[in-house]
Formats: sequence, structure tokens, C-alpha cells
Amino acid sequence: MTYKEFKKVVKKLHLWLGMLSGLVVFVVGLTGCLYVFQEEVDALFNAGVYRSVEPQEKPIVSAETIHEVIDSAYAQEITYMNATVFTDSDRAMVVWVRGKDRKYTAFLLDPYTAQVMHRFNYGINFWAIVLQLHTSLLIPEYGADIVAISTLIFVFMLISGLVLWWPNKSRGFNKRMKIKWGASPKRLNFDLHNVLGFYVTWIVLFIALTGLVMSYQWMDKAVYWLATGGDIPQKEEHLEVPKSDQKSGLDVGGKGGQTLASLVGNADRLEDYYIEFPTKENPVYKLELHYDEGSFYNRNDQLFIHEDTGEVLRENLWSNRNAGEKLQEANYNIHVGAILGLTGKFIAFFASLIATSLPVTGFYIWWGRTRKSKKKKG
Repeated sequence: MTYKEFKKVVKKLHLWLGMLSGLVVFVVGLTGCLYVFQEEVDALFNAGVYRSVEPQEKPIVSAETIHEVIDSAYAQEITYMNATVFTDSDRAMVVWVRGKDRKYTAFLLDPYTAQVMHRFNYGINFWAIVLQLHTSLLIPEYGADIVAISTLIFVFMLISGLVLWWPNKSRGFNKRMKIKWGASPKRLNFDLHNVLGFYVTWIVLFIALTGLVMSYQWMDKAVYWLATGGDIPQKEEHLEVPKSDQKSGLDVGGKGGQTLASLVGNADRLEDYYIEFPTKENPVYKLELHYDEGSFYNRNDQLFIHEDTGEVLRENLWSNRNAGEKLQEANYNIHVGAILGLTGKFIAFFASLIATSLPVTGFYIWWGRTRKSKKKKG
């Protein structure tokens, strides 16, 4: 097969696979643009899971107090609960609760009094709808698979687009890297598709590939393997929880005097901490300490703590993790651009916006050529 014939095959695949996945790419790209700035928008309008509070010289309420308040306010059987507490204490803590119906409710509590400031059902929240559109198109069961397969196709579209963009002669590079703004609408559309597509490909590839890491276990394992130089991720060993008649708990402290207050208080440069509460099946607190150093990615220490004794049963410290594990923690932040801070989010936003336009400009190119072909035949 000659290079010319190869390009012809690539062009056909690029066209028909683009037609197949274009609408999904449009929806996923547009919702991705919106979701990038979820935290900033909530903070600006004091909405969603963000509620500001007046900082006070008081201790933050205990884990047991949080549990008691939510038990009373939720008034249903709780099957799962977690809380995020912000150490600056100028923001309400966020508690997520799941009941038997498997639906989530958010409670925003005053960190000093545990007073319920606000609550809402996650399923009817604006950002929840945006996220579900982004990950599953709001289609039950098969929606996530449709998005994942379309993302795989989109990765091929980006690579095949580079092949088609690449000029046969070196002097053609300069022309293909500039948009002719004064050209006809048809030519301008062609340049917007080709030139902008070329520039954003190098960014959007990272966004698409990190999305696939969240969609496919084989992709997650492949990235881990590459990052570690050939290691395979090990399954976490089952945590044996010793039986105990002691009822000191996390807040009172057990072996070694470890308490939530001491664990959090001894952590240096702490930004916030996250608690997963024990369940009937798992009588263990999971405590994550999130640090502001390297806060553009999810740098954390994890502690697994006995519900009754307050004893730390296992530690998973950031300093002990390998490159694959650290990359797994950073994956989401790479996906939304937060790995580079606010600048990275703006880059991800504009790259996603341009990616959203590619199916539209690509369709217009195909439509124009189809009409031209019909006119010639007529």
C-alpha cells in the first residue's frame, strides 16, 4: 500500500467513525467544559456543596457528633456516609449520605456546631446532571459504555486527524498552521477544523486518555505498568479487624492515644481531611489527610482506624507509594487540567470547547462536499 492509498483509507475511517461518534463527542466535550469550573462557580455563588462560614477560635466538631447529627437529620437507615472537613474552617463541611434506595443526599454542616446549614438530593443537582451527561448521557446501564467506546474512537480520530493534517511536502507546514480569517465561509470552516484540531490534539489526547483510565480497568493497569516500568498493581489485602469490647472510638482514642484530633492536628500543611464512616459490613473509619503541598493533585495519606478502639490498623502513606499509584491519584486532576492549577483549568476548558466544535466543523466539511458532488452529477 502506498502512502497515498494509506491516507485515503485513513480519511474514510476518519469520516465514518467521526459520523458515528460525533454527537457523543459534542455532548461529552460541552459538559466537560462546564464541569471544569464547578468548584469555582460554587464558591463564587456560595452554592452547591459550597457554603462559607465565619472562622472561629473553636475546635471542629467530632466524628461522632457528625454521625449523630446526620442520623437524626436523615431519619432513614444509612448504608454509607462520608464527610470532608476543611481545616481553614471558613467553609461548611460536606457530608454525603446514601440510603437503601442508593440515592445520595448532601448535608452541609457548620464545622463548629454541626448545625445543618443546607441539604439537597444529589440526583436533582445541576452539577450532578452535567456529570451524568458527561459520563453516561443520562442513559441507564449502557450510557457509560457508549461514552467510553466513543472516547476510544475519538482518540483514533485525533491520531488519524494528525495523519491527514500532515503535509506531503515540508513547505506545506506553514500554510496548515494558520487560519485564513478573510477566506470564504467554507474555507474558514475547513481551517477551523484542521488548524485548531492540530493545536488542541496534544492537549485533548491527555484529557481523552485520562477519561479512558476512569472508564476501563485495562487502561488503568496499562498506565500503572508504564509509570512503574513494568509492575502490575497489587490487590489490596483484606483488612483484618480484631474484635474488641473497648468502646473508646476514634474521638476518645485507643491504642497509643490516637484520636481524630491528634491525627489531624499532627499533620503538617493539611488542607482538608476526608472521613468514610464505618458500616455494618466494615467497622473501620477510613481517614484521608489531604495536603496543600502539591495540592494540584490528590496528595494524601490514608489511615484505616478501628471503629471501637481508635487504633490505626493500616497506613497508606503518600511517601511510600510508587510512581504508578501517584499517577493514579493525579489522573482526575490531569483530566480537568487542575494539575496546572487555574491556568490548567482554562487550558482544559478551551481545549475541550474546541474539541466540541470539531464534530460540527467536520460535519459541515462533509456536507459541503456531498452537496458539491450532487451538483456535479446533476
